[in-house]
Amino acid sequence: MATPDDVDALLEQRKKSHGDFADKANLAQATKALWRKSPNWDKLTAVQREGLEHIVDKVTRALVGDPTHQDHWADIEGYARRIRENS
Repeated sequence: MATPDDVDALLEQRKKSHGDFADKANLAQATKALWRKSPNWDKLTAVQREGLEHIVDKVTRALVGDPTHQDHWADIEGYARRIRENS
């Protein structure tokens, strides 16, 4: 079981690669709200919508965190692949 010190260390590490959580959350929620207003949003499958929302999370991490952190880009690629496989 993780101790509070373990969680604090993890959060500090993630802040360096993922940016400030509140900044990321605000940008991600604004982006998702805009996308949900698009004319084709309701035509997407659940997998397509969920995949795109996960991609938003990864893009906003790159925009508010460390854009050279390779996990952001690998995750985007992975979610895009899952969308393709299920569309």
